[in-house]
Amino acid sequence: DGAMKDELNQLKDRTMGYKKELDAVILVLTQQRQGLATKDMLKTAAGKVDAAEEAVAKCQEAELPFLKGLEVLPQEESVKAIKECEAAATQGEQAVNGARAFIKSKLLEVKKLVKDLAASVTEELN
Repeated sequence: DGAMKDELNQLKDRTMGYKKELDAVILVLTQQRQGLATKDMLKTAAGKVDAAEEAVAKCQEAELPFLKGLEVLPQEESVKAIKECEAAATQGEQAVNGARAFIKSKLLEVKKLVKDLAASVTEELN
């Protein structure tokens, strides 16, 4: 009976050792998986921010006819410039709102990541 108890305790100790090793492997795999996922997320966020910046630049380009220094633009040129400004402003607003919403949602997701990774990704997204 005592020998059986010793053998069971040894098995229990080995099992606990294996569990600790397995937990360490799972942690490493989780960190690597999350790291890869965040790289994709950051790449997507950067693309959305770039698109928003391009849209804002198009707004600035569309405003150029009004910055020529002429007090009154010819009717045709004025109508065309106003339409281009409105279109560029709409696209810019959509791009900025899309980027902002994406980043906001990802900041919430980041809180679920491993602590160190969450801190670095949050810093990059902000």
